[in-house]
Amino acid sequence: MINSSNAHQHQLSIELSDAKIRFAILKEKSLLKEFSENLAEKSREEVEKIIKNHSDLQYDFGDVTLSYSEQKSTLVPVQMISESQPEKLFKFCYGDTSENIDYNRIPELGIANIFQIPLWVKSAFVINFPVINIYHTNTVFLKGIFNETVFKPKAHVLVYEDYFNLIIVHKTHLLLSNSYVYKSTDDVAYHLLFALEQKEVPLKDVEVNLYGDQISSELLSKLKRDLKNTKDHSTKHQNFILQSQALCV
Repeated sequence: MINSSNAHQHQLSIELSDAKIRFAILKEKSLLKEFSENLAEKSREEVEKIIKNHSDLQYDFGDVTLSYSEQKSTLVPVQMISESQPEKLFKFCYGDTSENIDYNRIPELGIANIFQIPLWVKSAFVINFPVINIYHTNTVFLKGIFNETVFKPKAHVLVYEDYFNLIIVHKTHLLLSNSYVYKSTDDVAYHLLFALEQKEVPLKDVEVNLYGDQISSELLSKLKRDLKNTKDHSTKHQNFILQSQALCV
């Protein structure tokens, strides 16, 4: 049982998306407790109200991490960060933005993930958790995937409310990491099949893993028609991003 005297031995892991904020209390990478709240709106006021209303969030945790869900991010060789400003690299990919630009290094892959994040998100969480480390969700997703077996061809699909992350790995290599806006299950299937074709991954060999609470039976049946080895991990790995944050500390 967590209390004020042992909280320093635990990690608080937070995941913020457009429609939901989720929390997990971890100890030595094991999940002890998980809870979530739907967001009436994605705003500082809403987030801070939720934090203040949960007694379990008032402890002084040993580590606090946040994964921020945002569709626009880009991966670059880590050396480019030292040679160029992240803002310039992000602008090259997406054009001008009014949001703050940040990045995470992923040293085990030799890359950095550049993303946009509103300043209010940083401010709201830093005020409530002064020692917090903030990551883009795709950074955590990559770390979680490469913590598992990546030799066989696999496509990992993490579905959020209006976009999804797609990561394809084979023979320990990262073949693709991208995000796509979607409006229907047809969009998800199209982008996945097109990406596998472009990367010349045989459909009969690839294992497709689905994550997230937006996985519908329609999407699952559609993918299984074209990709027989499709597995719905949305329940088994419903805390995949929360627990994978343990790899970031």
